[in-house]
Amino acid sequence: MHRLFSLSDRKFLIACLAVHISLRIAVLLAFPVTQTSDFDWYYQAALGIAAGKGYAQDGVLTAFWPVGWPGFLGLLFRIFGPRQLVGQLANLVLSAASIVLITVIGSRSFGDKRVGRVAAVIVALLPNQVAYVPLLSTEIYYEFLLLAAVFCLLRNRLAFTAAAGLIFGIATLTKAQSLLIPLILLIAIGFYEGKQRDISASLKKLFLVYAMMFIVIAPWTIRNYYVLGAFVPVSTNGGVTLLTGNNPTARGDFTPSDPLYAELSQLPQDQVQVDAIAKKRAFDWIAHNPGRFIALIPLKIWRLWAPDGDGEWFYQAGYSHYDEHVMAFRAVRIFNQFLYVVLAILAVPALRFLVPGREPLANMPQAGWVFVLYFTLISVVFSGQSRFHFSLIPWIAMYGAYTALHWLPAWRGRARPTATEPVR
Repeated sequence: MHRLFSLSDRKFLIACLAVHISLRIAVLLAFPVTQTSDFDWYYQAALGIAAGKGYAQDGVLTAFWPVGWPGFLGLLFRIFGPRQLVGQLANLVLSAASIVLITVIGSRSFGDKRVGRVAAVIVALLPNQVAYVPLLSTEIYYEFLLLAAVFCLLRNRLAFTAAAGLIFGIATLTKAQSLLIPLILLIAIGFYEGKQRDISASLKKLFLVYAMMFIVIAPWTIRNYYVLGAFVPVSTNGGVTLLTGNNPTARGDFTPSDPLYAELSQLPQDQVQVDAIAKKRAFDWIAHNPGRFIALIPLKIWRLWAPDGDGEWFYQAGYSHYDEHVMAFRAVRIFNQFLYVVLAILAVPALRFLVPGREPLANMPQAGWVFVLYFTLISVVFSGQSRFHFSLIPWIAMYGAYTALHWLPAWRGRARPTATEPVR
């Protein structure tokens, strides 16, 4: 058994990728799904882009949802044909690339090659990570972008820093809140490294990252100004997202049925005005109900982090034979939830990486916790939805793997490979 799961085997990555890809192909073949909810919106928008109609809703040019994912899909549809399978195969490739990045980042960030390998196995096998491949959502794409950006920053070279900026720019066009991630991440790294790092070098890196992000984002902002007649850096859904999480019937998650939101115009030509009205209503409600807003905070955090396995919802809505296999789906979800809870518990001791001087910090092992804390703060302001922690699972897996390998007796005594060994 030990030989079978040996983490020093040169063929580990190939074997892990084989399992990873096989599981996802099996799900693609066994459970043909129809895209629903936001995913169908992305799909239809991508079809319009591929057909040369621009980023539009009902024939009206839009910026309601960020363009990053439907724009990427639209490009693929233009090249390979407007078929759902093209996007699903893109998810398969991106998820496989993420496994490689997890292996490398885990090795270099934690000074132990085993951390990346165990984390890669976890992500490869976690059912909810598998379930998302057939779904044309932003999650797998965004997961890959975050990993790729951190990988580039780890290289600590000018060209890779510039590449990180470009990737963060694409990530911002995918999820607008990504705009502040490089600033917070690089400040956190500088703070924890203290005097070991020249502050001027950190500022130069920060400037370069944001300069490259500007190159990516600015053309879209200019397009929005000419199309919408207003300054819209990325999207016009910020007000709506804020209002659906902060209203009289809010319960911590997305509540589109509240009258404050439901009575707003759904017409794409009204999106700029609706965005402004929604923001005003949300801020007015918060100002007049500060106690309720504060009371919602633990509910929002709970909704974000407590449940996992939300991929089942989209099979329930989009897989025609779901009812025939409901018990199997539910059993897999319960199993996934158990694994997720164990993983989250194991990750908690790795909060030590946020304490300066407790661990070597040159390879950014605190990056994942910066993401976790930042997206938790975002949920506190807007709303908590379990889907939004999907892209952070690789980092939770790395921290959980670190705890298991360095604290559990079964692993603690084993020889510890160094981060300088080549990643196989």
